[in-house]
Amino acid sequence: MKIKIAAAVLFAALLSAVPRPAEGAWSVSISFFHDELAPYGRWVSTPAYGEIWYPTVVHRGWAPYVDGEWVYSDCGWTWVSYDPFSDPFHYGTWVWVDPYGWSWVPGYVWGPAWVTWAWTDSYVGWAPLPPSFVIATGGYSGAAVTVAASGYVFAPVAQFAGTNISTVRVASAQNSTFLAHAQRATSFSVSSGLVRASGPPATLVEHATGRTLHQVNVTSLKGVRPTTVTTARAGRIAITAPAHERAAAIKESSAAKTARTAPSTAARQETKSTKGASQRAAASAPVHKEKETAHVSRTEHHAPAAPPAERHAAKPAPRQETAHRQEKPASGPPPAKSVEKRHEPAPAPQPRVHEEHRAAMNRPAEQPHPARAQAPPPQRAEQPHPAQPPPAAAQPPQQHPQPQGQGKGPKKEKGQ
Repeated sequence: MKIKIAAAVLFAALLSAVPRPAEGAWSVSISFFHDELAPYGRWVSTPAYGEIWYPTVVHRGWAPYVDGEWVYSDCGWTWVSYDPFSDPFHYGTWVWVDPYGWSWVPGYVWGPAWVTWAWTDSYVGWAPLPPSFVIATGGYSGAAVTVAASGYVFAPVAQFAGTNISTVRVASAQNSTFLAHAQRATSFSVSSGLVRASGPPATLVEHATGRTLHQVNVTSLKGVRPTTVTTARAGRIAITAPAHERAAAIKESSAAKTARTAPSTAARQETKSTKGASQRAAASAPVHKEKETAHVSRTEHHAPAAPPAERHAAKPAPRQETAHRQEKPASGPPPAKSVEKRHEPAPAPQPRVHEEHRAAMNRPAEQPHPARAQAPPPQRAEQPHPAQPPPAAAQPPQQHPQPQGQGKGPKKEKGQ
């Protein structure tokens, strides 16, 4: 029985030693960060760090803990970010990952700023802690954590507090010079469930600025949402969440987001389909109306058939009479064309064969000449001819040959 009780106590102690999500007025989780930061960057999986997030709404050359200011609060030097996201500066830490640049490794434990410090009499510098950094339940007071010189940001001591660091940052090419003579420190404590940070002494900043620093309440700072952490006394707290836990949480969050957006996506597709059908129906309506109008116009164009009397009156004149009228010379201006004339058939061609035959009858015989090209017939419009006599009355006259040199005229008959 005693063995079972001891085993239960040991198991409870092991469970309490595992880091828990921060507790407070609000709670955080990997799923929460996944949804909160999605509008400002991308989540990717890397072999070295697992699931990480990198911002896409920042300018080229951006670095963490630059666009903002340092405030001296009751939790120590606290970072107030000017970026559209704030939690990545108080949970987890930042690493440089190619090709994404500065990327954030999520964590559950809140801190005023997870950085390591370095300072001289004239400059103060800081850099993000590595993802492997852990603290005890009482904090961390070991050796200063040193990172690559390119990871530090330096600013003049006189402009360190209450100033936008991006406007006073010193060129990173001088980092190695500052670090060669800098005092370094990495220090955290835990009290009342809150992590508190130490860094450059307040007296150093007061001496450089000539002003007295007054601590402000951390909960009054914009974008800063501190939460408490509860662990066993013998536990160790990592500032980043385990890689497998982050992967499982992000996978679950992505599935939940897909489930939430599926109904709205289907509704949008249905609305789009309905709208497309309405547009197609509206587009086909004018075409149908136009066809109907054209059908009515064709129907009105064909008037009903006239009575027999009217059809007889509107009957065009015979072809022979029309041709006879056209052969008469015009004595005045041509009459106006009537509408009915466009329906009349074209007049028959002039009987040029009879005209040539008549001319040959009235012309005396001539000696044959070599063949030559025949002149084109005269135009009917310029030389009108008299009407032809009926064919029955026409009698071909007798032709008499005449000797050469005599006049061209018919020979007189006897008795004249």
